[in-house]
Amino acid sequence: MIVVRGAVNIPSNTEDEIRKGTLELFHAVLKESGVKPSRVISLLISATPDITASYPCAAIRNSGYETLPMLCVQEMDVDGSLPLTIRFLLTARGRNRRLFCYLRETSRLRGETTGQEAVP
Repeated sequence: MIVVRGAVNIPSNTEDEIRKGTLELFHAVLKESGVKPSRVISLLISATPDITASYPCAAIRNSGYETLPMLCVQEMDVDGSLPLTIRFLLTARGRNRRLFCYLRETSRLRGETTGQEAVP
């Protein structure tokens, strides 16, 4: 199984910025992992509590991925956390590996920004 974690932050809480940020991260995750959408098992998307203008899942569904299994949830509201952030946890069929894809300012969330790690 392939597991990809990723995040992107957006400049403002608007439907357009949520759509652009979500799709930027979605396409970066697919490109970095080499996963075809047909191999995706599920996509869990979380958004910080300050993202309220639209659902990030809607951006992906409205771009042609209506049958992709997705769930959108609200991130915990933790003091000092990076605002306006959308996070992904994608699982897909394939050789066991973990990948990371952190865009824009979210690279500070983890030591790893983009890359992969083999899983035994």
